[in-house]
Amino acid sequence: MFLIFSVFVVHVVFLVSVFDIYFKSPIVHGMTPQSSPLEPPARRLVLMVADGLRADFFFEADDLKNKRNAPHLRSIIEERGVWGVSHTRVPTESRPGHVALIAGLYEDPSAVAKGWKENPVEFDSVFNESRYTWSWGSPDILPMFAKGASGNHVYIDTYEPEVEDFGGRLSTSRLDTWVFRKVEEFLNYAKTDAALNEKLHQDRIVFFLHLLGLDTAGHTHKPHSVEYKENIKIVDAGIKKIEEIIEEFYHYDKKTAYVFTADHGMTDWGSHGAGDRSETETPLVAWGAGVREPRPSTGSNPPSPASWGLGHLTRSDVNQADVAPLMASLIGVPVPVNSVGILPRDYLGVTEHKLSELMFSNARQMAAQYNKKRELAKAGALSWIYREFSLLSENKETELMDQIHSHISAKRYIESIAVSEKLISLSLLGLEYYQNYYQHFLLSCITIAFLGWIAWLLLSLVDDMNFHRKNSLLLDVQHEASKDKKMLNLIRSRICAGGRWVNITFMFLVILTVMLIFLQMLSRQFYIYCLLPELIWWAVARHWAALRASMFHVRDLMGLRRLLMLFIFHVIGIEILVVSFFYRYFLSIGMLGLAAWPVIFPLDQSVQFPLLAGWVSSCLFLAVFPLLPVVGREPNTQLVALSGWLFLILVAYCAWRLETCAVDSKDRFHSCCVVAVQLVMLPTAIWDLVSTAENIKNKQGLPGVNQFVSWSLLDTTVPFIGLQGDKKKCHADRLSC
Repeated sequence: MFLIFSVFVVHVVFLVSVFDIYFKSPIVHGMTPQSSPLEPPARRLVLMVADGLRADFFFEADDLKNKRNAPHLRSIIEERGVWGVSHTRVPTESRPGHVALIAGLYEDPSAVAKGWKENPVEFDSVFNESRYTWSWGSPDILPMFAKGASGNHVYIDTYEPEVEDFGGRLSTSRLDTWVFRKVEEFLNYAKTDAALNEKLHQDRIVFFLHLLGLDTAGHTHKPHSVEYKENIKIVDAGIKKIEEIIEEFYHYDKKTAYVFTADHGMTDWGSHGAGDRSETETPLVAWGAGVREPRPSTGSNPPSPASWGLGHLTRSDVNQADVAPLMASLIGVPVPVNSVGILPRDYLGVTEHKLSELMFSNARQMAAQYNKKRELAKAGALSWIYREFSLLSENKETELMDQIHSHISAKRYIESIAVSEKLISLSLLGLEYYQNYYQHFLLSCITIAFLGWIAWLLLSLVDDMNFHRKNSLLLDVQHEASKDKKMLNLIRSRICAGGRWVNITFMFLVILTVMLIFLQMLSRQFYIYCLLPELIWWAVARHWAALRASMFHVRDLMGLRRLLMLFIFHVIGIEILVVSFFYRYFLSIGMLGLAAWPVIFPLDQSVQFPLLAGWVSSCLFLAVFPLLPVVGREPNTQLVALSGWLFLILVAYCAWRLETCAVDSKDRFHSCCVVAVQLVMLPTAIWDLVSTAENIKNKQGLPGVNQFVSWSLLDTTVPFIGLQGDKKKCHADRLSC
């Protein structure tokens, strides 16, 4: 029981440590919002986010008609706006994308536990800093910004979740036309409501239009479909109409700024979430008050595909989080306090004085966030342990702030902007430093614990006769002794074994570790991560002689040369798995290594040539797949169905072999039941797959019978998983046949 409990605890700690080391929340509180003292260029902002819109499909022409998919926004790019590509980060999902756009920070990783919908930690946003924000769109996105706002000034209007249809029966564009219609009705109603009209004519106003139709069209019909491109045209026409309505409502006062972008892109397969360029590159178009006019292209611009037809205009790329300080600067609200975005000054059409003040406010906001994280890391830390970020000390920060003030006072605005950018870049480096301040230390602790756990498992697997003899004697004594004596012997076996100096040394390390953690007021997790390797290695050190003997035994048994080759082979295999996360073709190298495995390290017993040939050919066949494209444009339902029929043939062959084997009648009945169920379920599953694909392709949605069959197959499969594992002897008999 003690062994089982130990194994469970150790594995839970290893699992949870991943979140504490790599997924620590970047959000801190207690900073003062920073804003420019000068009058902003715009009084209101209209933010339009086309969920799931790819940059290439937005900018390039329609393949069929050779016309632009978004003619109105195209005319804005060429005549009165700024354009570029907004580069997102993984995970390319709707919630992280909107948080980056509106709050300027890359998603709090702890939100993954709540499906990216709830706010584990409340964060600041452009909406929160605005005077009023009105938003329309999906119930999955809008509520999180209203919930996180201070005060009652963020208003949302959402459709019902049931309206989002991924079955293909209904037009996906109706989600966008609903938003456009609601905005029009809202502004028309404001003309008759004096109180609402007064609110709308104040400054620092934000309108947010969340357009989900493209994401739904991409998932349902794929981005290369006619439906997806038609949805782009509908969004473009809707934006043109909304712009006309807003300009007419505000009597063409030229105080409205517009920003159009997307939260993420989409693969040809209709998926998103990873880091492919089709997922991370989204369009960004800005125009209106405070935004510069188009400029001719220069040689320093990022290259654009010829199909976009925009090589003659300056392209201004940004990181997705940079959109938040851009919007905040346009309407004169503070940049969100947790933002890591850098104001893209190439988008602004303001004087150098205003631009220098806006950059300075961005630098102050970034420095305030950096100071807060430095304060949290320094609080309680012992002076001889704490390591400050040397590139931006308190004196260095004060020096840069004084330089910026001096340049602005002397009207040296270009120099002021340069120093502000330097302070921002150093603050970002400092934020990353303090965000990962304890990362290397915790990684070291977990690594040491993991190595100790491997050593402990090796001890458990070694058949040490003396060790087992001692255990058997201890069990005999415990059986005859009283309950108190049992407990005493157990304590002696767990704690006092291994020698006095080993116990004293590890006890001293444990006490020292606890004291250091307590004095630095670190979180409770540090006690677990720091003490775990000490306790594991304590258990190993108590039987160090047995471990050392087992290592020599393995060396003598396998030979030093073969042992080293095996070690190198495993290390290379692990590295291949790691590198394959970034370069898929390394998996092909790994499969080639597995093909050579039985040749380089032959088994003790001889392997028949057909089995060896089958192993090598299978590995070589699988090595081809990582070299193929990740996703295609259309689902290959026929290939999936073919694999099902091949497996059905294999099941039929097993049924035939079962009849020819000399198997016990009880085992035969069990195996016949399993095979019979498979013979029924496989054709049913194939029909369900093909039927579902055809119905969605024909825009008929997912019929109820397909839903019933899918759930029935799942419910029927689960009991037979355990049923198949109950009779090991039957499987052995079938293999021997």
